[in-house]
Amino acid sequence: MKTITFIRHAKSDRKQDVPDFERPLNDRGKNDAPLMGQVIKSDFILPDLIISSPANRAKTTARLIAAEIGYAEQEILYLENLYFADTETFLSIIRDMENNFESIYMISHNPGITYIVSRTSDTRLDHMPTCGVSQIKFDVSSWSDIEDKSGKLVRFDKPKNHKEK
Repeated sequence: MKTITFIRHAKSDRKQDVPDFERPLNDRGKNDAPLMGQVIKSDFILPDLIISSPANRAKTTARLIAAEIGYAEQEILYLENLYFADTETFLSIIRDMENNFESIYMISHNPGITYIVSRTSDTRLDHMPTCGVSQIKFDVSSWSDIEDKSGKLVRFDKPKNHKEK
């Protein structure tokens, strides 16, 4: 059994006059990422490996979540091709994973993160919200065996579900 948890980066600050790659999290994003880290720690399968886009907003999200779940920050793997990855790029990364990892987290950007959840799971996801988390289980022993619609979405959550109205 293999598990992938796809996480969209937390809310970024579009008001900053910096290149897209360097955009930081805004205040909401800085609060949502630790919040979702706490949710993940109590309700999700934890990762053997966290992989993230190296863009500032994804990297910061990865670090904040890692801190909450007790995952060593220096163990996060940053892959350039996760910056606005399409589904083929996600699948290539997934299928090349070493089989000693049973659970991986992938932190990236829309629209690719939404599309890969829909492509690999039994559920159609129309929009992955910022800091949204989708966990998919695959009844395979090798990452290379993951195919379209071969996974079961076992958990989906977002920051809005954990805030007072």
